[in-house]
Amino acid sequence: LPDALEADELGGAALDVFEGEPLPEESPLWDRDDVLVTPHMAGSTPHYWERCADVFVRNYERFREGEALENRIV
Repeated sequence: LPDALEADELGGAALDVFEGEPLPEESPLWDRDDVLVTPHMAGSTPHYWERCADVFVRNYERFREGEALENRIV
C-alpha cells in the first residue's frame, strides 16, 4: 500500500482493520497525509446496536425453526 500511494497509483486510503492490530508505530502509513487510520471502529453508527439486535432476533427465530442463519460465516 505505501508503494502504491507513493507511485500515485492510489489517491488515498481510509483504513480501519489491519492484519496485525494495532498498526505498528513504525508503519509508514501513520505519517501520510493521504491516509486516514481509524481505531477498528469505523462501522460504529448511532443505530449499530439496534441493527445488531434485529439480526440477533431474526437469527434466534430462524435457529428455533431449524432454518439457516443470516450472515453465517463458515
